[in-house]
Amino acid sequence: GTAGATLDAYLIITDQESGKRIVFKALGISFGPTGLQGPSTLALGSNVEIRLNNAAMIILNANGTFVSWDCEGFASMAIDADIEFCRNFIVPLNPSTLEPKPEPERYRLNVVTTIPSWLEFYVTVNAEPFAVAGYETIKWSLTNMLVDFSSTETPAFTPLSGYASPFYDGQAMSGQWKGFYVQNISVKFPTSFSNSGTTITASANDVMIDDCGFSGAVGVQTEILCIDDGN
Repeated sequence: GTAGATLDAYLIITDQESGKRIVFKALGISFGPTGLQGPSTLALGSNVEIRLNNAAMIILNANGTFVSWDCEGFASMAIDADIEFCRNFIVPLNPSTLEPKPEPERYRLNVVTTIPSWLEFYVTVNAEPFAVAGYETIKWSLTNMLVDFSSTETPAFTPLSGYASPFYDGQAMSGQWKGFYVQNISVKFPTSFSNSGTTITASANDVMIDDCGFSGAVGVQTEILCIDDGN
């Protein structure tokens, strides 16, 4: 018998937005007349951070991010990633107490999915409560958030009235839009907002975080100030 042969395989992907080069590799793969006799996946050597915009970046986790390949080359890519928001925009809250988490913790969303090409996907993920930086006493809680990184497809939704973007024609969002969207969200205001000293809970809809910033509409259901107490 013979020992056969081995090869080292590499795939280098250049992120078009940041210019960063991401290297996937597999070393010492056995192959023979019938093809590969070892793993058909290329793995990251370590976690990779990629800036998405001025508010967020994506962290590719090496343990769950890999490229599947065959004789034709690239087949698909598995993503296990954390989307991390700059603390200057979003402050993470403790889910139990709704108090801000201490520095240097950042607000994160975890994404696990399989994609056909580099960072082309949209997915709905669970999200923990958060606050907008500078307004930490106002607590935002939600269950699902749309994360859209696709440059060709965007799920149908209607943004807040008055929203302006190159990717919105007044009727529908363009497939080129990228960002984060939540249809419904609950908000808790501090007791100082209430005439009775009780915590006010409100609801918000069409909350979006994208290159245009943070937008959404808030409706308060609890009485803030009795009309007889007004001036």
